[in-house]
Amino acid sequence: MFIREIMATDIQTVKRDTPIEVVEKIFTESQHGTIPVVDESGELVGVVTLSTVISLFMPHVPVFFQKLRDIDFENFSEFRCSARKTYKTVDDFMIRDVIAVDENDHVMRAALVSFKHDIRRLPVVRDGKVVGLVGRKEIWKAMSAIMAKDVCPSPTE
Repeated sequence: MFIREIMATDIQTVKRDTPIEVVEKIFTESQHGTIPVVDESGELVGVVTLSTVISLFMPHVPVFFQKLRDIDFENFSEFRCSARKTYKTVDDFMIRDVIAVDENDHVMRAALVSFKHDIRRLPVVRDGKVVGLVGRKEIWKAMSAIMAKDVCPSPTE
């Protein structure tokens, strides 16, 4: 089974100059936790993850020096405004060292890459251009289908 058979193709991409407000809106409306970043020709140059965006809005304090209960979370808008001043466009906070899989790769390759690098959703490319995303849930479903076809001897045999 190949990645092209299980990948999500209903994805949005952004460019480096996309404002952070647009990224926030996409994550609010999308079911995906990863947004590929592409250049003018559609080639993959980075990704933005929901985890990264959430971390931008967290207070930047050395937690090991301060107990979490002592942080004033009521001032969330302060953290958000501060983050928006620092991180204005995707280029300011995107992940640049992107690991992707090709649409013609086997599902098991995607599984290995996903777990080796702890990536929940992998960009899928064709000739360097983004054509989809594949997540661990889709990978697991495909692996289960593959394993269901295998006839293994019972452990008691």
